[in-house]
Amino acid sequence: MSGICAANNSLVLSNKSYYAWTTSSGGKYTWTVNNGRIGWAASESLLAENTNQKGTNYKWEMCKAGNILSDLAQGKSVWGYLYSNEEVLSVCEKVGISPGFFSIDLP
Repeated sequence: MSGICAANNSLVLSNKSYYAWTTSSGGKYTWTVNNGRIGWAASESLLAENTNQKGTNYKWEMCKAGNILSDLAQGKSVWGYLYSNEEVLSVCEKVGISPGFFSIDLP
């Protein structure tokens, strides 16, 4: 299973597909793309412990990253509103998007 990775600041993901995600703690989990949204696979969500908002639980970390990427793909502003600029930049950097013009396509 391929990881989520941008090329030339362009992230293109296929609908109804699975991708690998490596958390900050090094764990590898499965993401799905479904109708323009990125989220963890339903079978993966059964493995999570209690979710917290500190990013220590992989489920929360994946939820936050998926929401940031999905919202950016839909043209929604997430800068400083739902997430800090540092969180948004960190998620973008993790998938290979650097500051400047970028595109995210979730068909």
